[in-house]
Amino acid sequence: MLQGLRTIVYPVGNLAEAKAWYSQVLEQGPYFDEPFYVGFNVGGYEPGLDPNGPVAGQCGPETYWGVSDADAAFARLVAHGAHPHQPVHMLALLRATSWRFIEGLLDQLKRHLRYA
Repeated sequence: MLQGLRTIVYPVGNLAEAKAWYSQVLEQGPYFDEPFYVGFNVGGYEPGLDPNGPVAGQCGPETYWGVSDADAAFARLVAHGAHPHQPVHMLALLRATSWRFIEGLLDQLKRHLRYA
C-alpha cells in the first residue's frame, strides 16, 4: 500500500526568500522553479515550497506518500479511522487526496499517472 514518503510541501509567505534560504541550506538550486511552486530534489525526496499555502489556510507542511492505488489506499486509511479532508482528485500529473489523523495531522497520498 504505502510505498514511502515522496514529497513534503511547506507553505511560505515569501517564495523568493524561502527559495534562497533552501538553496543555501541544501547547497543546490531547485529542479522545478515556477511562481506557483518550487521543488528541490534531495536524495530522491522532494521538499517543495508553496506560496499559496498560507492564503489557502495551510498552517503547516503537507506530506505526500507514494502509493500504487490512491483510491484503495484512501479507503483503507479511512476504514482505519483517518478523517477524510479531500476526495481523490487530479493534482497536476498525479492523483492526490488528503486525510487527517485523529491528532489532526494532514497527510496526502499521491500516485504519479506517468507510472500507471
